[in-house]
Amino acid sequence: MDFSNEEFLTRFLSKKIIDHLLAKGKEWLDLRKLESEYKKTLKFVMNYQLTEDETKNLLEKLADGLSKYNCKVLITSRPNYLSEGHLRDLNKRLGYTVWELQPFNLEEINEFLDKYKRNLEEKYDYKKNVNPENPPKVYFENFNILKDRVKENLREKEPLVDQPLLLYMLAHLYLREGKTPQIENDIDLYEELINAVIQRVWENDNHLKKVITSAEWDYLYRKFLEELAFLIEFSNKHYATLEEIEKLKVFETLKGKTKLSEKDLLGSLLIFFYLHRGGDKETQTVEFIHKTFQEYLAASNIYNRLLENLNMGNKEYENLIWDLFSKNQISPKVREFLETIIEKRREEDREKQNQFLEKMKEVFPYLLEKDFFVKPHELVGEKPLNKPLWCFGNLWVFASKVSELYLEELRDVPINERWRYHFLRTENSLKRRFCWFISVLQSQKETFIKNLNLSYMDLEGVEILGAKLSFVNFRYSNLRNSNFFRSDFFRANFYKANLAFSNLKSAYLRKVNLMHSSLKEAFLKKANLKGSYLRKSYLKDANIEDADLRGAIFDPEEIKKAKNWDKAIYDDEMKKKLGLE
Repeated sequence: MDFSNEEFLTRFLSKKIIDHLLAKGKEWLDLRKLESEYKKTLKFVMNYQLTEDETKNLLEKLADGLSKYNCKVLITSRPNYLSEGHLRDLNKRLGYTVWELQPFNLEEINEFLDKYKRNLEEKYDYKKNVNPENPPKVYFENFNILKDRVKENLREKEPLVDQPLLLYMLAHLYLREGKTPQIENDIDLYEELINAVIQRVWENDNHLKKVITSAEWDYLYRKFLEELAFLIEFSNKHYATLEEIEKLKVFETLKGKTKLSEKDLLGSLLIFFYLHRGGDKETQTVEFIHKTFQEYLAASNIYNRLLENLNMGNKEYENLIWDLFSKNQISPKVREFLETIIEKRREEDREKQNQFLEKMKEVFPYLLEKDFFVKPHELVGEKPLNKPLWCFGNLWVFASKVSELYLEELRDVPINERWRYHFLRTENSLKRRFCWFISVLQSQKETFIKNLNLSYMDLEGVEILGAKLSFVNFRYSNLRNSNFFRSDFFRANFYKANLAFSNLKSAYLRKVNLMHSSLKEAFLKKANLKGSYLRKSYLKDANIEDADLRGAIFDPEEIKKAKNWDKAIYDDEMKKKLGLE
């Protein structure tokens, strides 16, 4: 099975970058020499397993080698491959400029597809390169179908085909695998490609056909890839050693099923074209060439393991939760994939997802009571107390998404009453402990979760003082009589939330969505509401004395229902509308 054509994507992108730089025509930069250095560096990075520190060191050495030039540029389609801290450090000390690859336009897409096809035609020239009795199948008849669908997708609000990696995947699916999926979402494309390649491995291996069924192979090989992706994603070193791979439970299962030696089994498993082997014989390592596939498979692993093991006893399930979620903070991309998988598989997995919520009614409160210290002996290393916080936060990302989908389906219950059916029980002691965890979680950079989902929750009467709760989603939640004195809610979402009688004195509510929320008799003295959205909010008898409403959007007649509305701070134009000038 030959997937070396994947190098074409890298070559194409490299040429586009160099051509773009040359077109700039900067006399003070010898771009021809830069091209040579860039190609050497690109080859080095692609063929060795580099940690983040090693990548940083490489860039520093490259900077030293190019010190005679006036410009140093880091070009990437994933600017978060290096941490923001490292990027800032490089920029400060070395003067790097970070350029992110922009999406393709239609002209560039067509250029890529035409060259991809031409590359296949040259590569599989039957007269020169291929045994005519057994030529590799290339589905050139799908080329025009692909171009038409790509053009259609570009008209979408959020097209997929303008991303280089996804465009490459499509070209591979249509022309090499003979698949012609509709271009609707990236999850389906990943699944289509992964399944096609897994099946081809089995079809092309006569030994596998004799010892294992196609269905068994599909399940076990997919499980292997998911576990490998999870291992690498949360290892902090971007690769796995062969020793680590051989310790995976699914590897042992595959070895028994296929009756292959460890060496031969690894050979069969690791020809998958997303994987790259490196290092010497004693220290061989494996990594995913494209981190996106690693992230998707890691998210899929989390989803499947949580829903496939619901019959476990609570103690075993708590250990599973710890093993999945305590290693590190889930990355934004893994979270995005995880939430998308939950949503897309809601229809087929509704029963299992609802069973998971029933499990959480028992397990989550118990984990809170023990402060998420599931395996205290593993609280080692740098900042060990982050592990319980990661476990709490990552589990909440998963559970809150499933809960949100479940509650949105309760059509017979008024939407502002659905918080009564949230899986998290409403005892005051439990709410206090939950809010303490949220406050600590969001106060640290290593554990902070952007757009934390606290929708449809019963948090009536809670006390969260001076907490950093920016970007938190409180949609449809019951927050009556709560004390949020001096808390930071920058860009939080309180759409249709009930904040009646709550203390929001001196709270930072800048650019907050309070549309359709109830602020009846809420205490908002000296609150910062600059740029907030208050239209259709219920403000009767809310105290807004000295509250800063400059740039806020609200109904003038509604604001006058609040107490001390005339003592709030407005911009000049609004003062005129309110008759204060």
